Amino acid sequence: MRNKILGFGFGLLANFFMVFTGVVVKWVDQEIPTAQLLFIRFLVGFLIMLPIVIKKEGGLKWTTTPWRKHLLRAVLGLVAIFSFYYAIPKVNFVDYVVLGRLYPFLMIVFGYMFLKEKAGPTKVVAALLAIVGALIMVRPDLNSEGLFLLMIVLGIAIAAVSDIVVKKLTATESCEKIILCFFGMAAIILGCFMPFLWKTPASGSLLLSLLIIAGTGLLTQFFMTKAYAVLNAGTVGLVSSTQLIWAVCFGAGLWSETMGLHTWVGIGVIFISSFLGMFRFSGRKKSKVRGLPLPISSSSLPMWRSMRK
Repeated sequence: MRNKILGFGFGLLANFFMVFTGVVVKWVDQEIPTAQLLFIRFLVGFLIMLPIVIKKEGGLKWTTTPWRKHLLRAVLGLVAIFSFYYAIPKVNFVDYVVLGRLYPFLMIVFGYMFLKEKAGPTKVVAALLAIVGALIMVRPDLNSEGLFLLMIVLGIAIAAVSDIVVKKLTATESCEKIILCFFGMAAIILGCFMPFLWKTPASGSLLLSLLIIAGTGLLTQFFMTKAYAVLNAGTVGLVSSTQLIWAVCFGAGLWSETMGLHTWVGIGVIFISSFLGMFRFSGRKKSKVRGLPLPISSSSLPMWRSMRK
């Protein structure tokens, strides 16, 4: 139970920083190329994680590292995050987060397909509740930005597959090493394009925004990886429902979006779905003989036999 609570907390923090990163990306808008923004994020994150991994593992031990899985995770994660960063400034922020409600469904499906995780009725109901909460909150009227919304949907699907790879990696790799490899490989891939795309930040505030994006991106990856280390993929996906709550709060604070009764009802439904997905409810099993509760202790067997006589 303690591990579940810790995993739930890690998931909440990861989703908060994920939404906060999106807010800063929307503010930065198109002042610099998306690829450069991501390059700075991954490079700064790599430089921060490198000494942490060296200290924890007593050096860089690459001999047992599953490079193919790390490379697959880096490519998938990079494509997914690029699609998000490119589309966020061009769509309504809440709509972007609402589309993220596809993520729990995809994690449950992919978790069953690739990790053989059980998707019981409780998790199915919790995922459906998350969708219902999202619909209550925003009363979906997706409109003009169809192409960019489709890009976000594809990014969500790719992110779900990437996180399945992360779940596999946590079986043999430390969370810090997974993040270090992801940031390093992504920075190398994007670095190949920087001679052609680099644009010097025009102001100190823009540079500060880039550093904030790098820092919050690092925190998102750290807490999300920690959550995957103690929870299964489907449960982590359900906890991501709380992104909507953060999105509505930031929208109200920064863009003067109002929250009516339907918004608060949706928030309540989303919280219920998250807790429902985290805990599995089960009753006590009953004996097939006269409904005697199981298990039966060895000391009670003589009395039970005498009762049957």
